[in-house]
Amino acid sequence: MQKAKRMFYFRSELWYNFLGMTRIHKLPSMPMRFDNVNEFLLICTTVLDDQSPIDLHRRIELLVKSNIPVTLMYGSEETLVTKGSIAKLNEELGVKPEEIIRLDGEKHTADDLPAGKRITSYVIQKGGHFAHANFYQFSNRMVENLLAYKTLPQ
Repeated sequence: MQKAKRMFYFRSELWYNFLGMTRIHKLPSMPMRFDNVNEFLLICTTVLDDQSPIDLHRRIELLVKSNIPVTLMYGSEETLVTKGSIAKLNEELGVKPEEIIRLDGEKHTADDLPAGKRITSYVIQKGGHFAHANFYQFSNRMVENLLAYKTLPQ
């Protein structure tokens, strides 16, 4: 595990290009398939962060207690995070199943996204783990809505 950590913490353009040229993200020995090396590296940084499992519940609790706007976005065809985990996260954030906004990239546009709620959960139909990248038009509007949310008391 220590060797793996060193391999992914090494940061340079040469190393990045090497990983891309070797197509490490497409190797048969990889348990998951990625479209590009960036997706592979994103997962590696998350997996190798020792504090993620320890701090997760504290971070969620802080979000719920604060006045910080929160958006949860995931794909209906998510393969890395279980449906039970997503349901639990929605529950901890106080989002009821009927409040989850379902978006279809073929039927909806970014203009269909509601604004004004502090905590919002979206499921993108036909979206996988990287729904935020594949349906960037929704992601961009979600970020705009987060930035426009009034966090200060009136």
